[in-house]
Amino acid sequence: MCLDFVNSEWTDWRGAGESTDRLSSPEWWKVFLARWGLETAGVTGPAGRRLSELRTLRRVMRSAIEKGRMPRGSDLEWMNGRLAASPQRWAITHGKPSASPTRTGWPAITAALILSLGQLLGQAEASRLKKCANPDCSYVFYDVSTNRSRRWCFSNVCGNLTHVREFRARVMGTRRLH
Repeated sequence: MCLDFVNSEWTDWRGAGESTDRLSSPEWWKVFLARWGLETAGVTGPAGRRLSELRTLRRVMRSAIEKGRMPRGSDLEWMNGRLAASPQRWAITHGKPSASPTRTGWPAITAALILSLGQLLGQAEASRLKKCANPDCSYVFYDVSTNRSRRWCFSNVCGNLTHVREFRARVMGTRRLH
């Protein structure tokens, strides 16, 4: 869930430098919350302070994922403050601890996102958390390839674009020498 949330903002992978942010889109939230099974009763798209808080959370999460470790210092304190404010009920089900919100709404959604990051960073191999090798792309992903060799978010998009650019640079470099 946290990777999907972090990728709600991305840069134009073709190199135009444009950035797209989906956090202010109620349609994106509707799909996101349904995809991850989060309670949506009475939840509307975030605005104002809540939207600013979610953007801060996304920035902190992206940094943690790219570094392959939990946030530290003031970022960790900030996240723990959000968890402390979240209305959660803990239970052990099927031998595993689980948390469910006692109230729905943005504090519960924010807590679910933070817990998702904690689970990812606590259980994943840090070497498998990667940022797309295309310098114009900001997509982060978990590399599930056997030999950990995946470089691009999508090989048919950023991989092809990168290969074409490298080929053209080699050809143009060679032609200039003649």
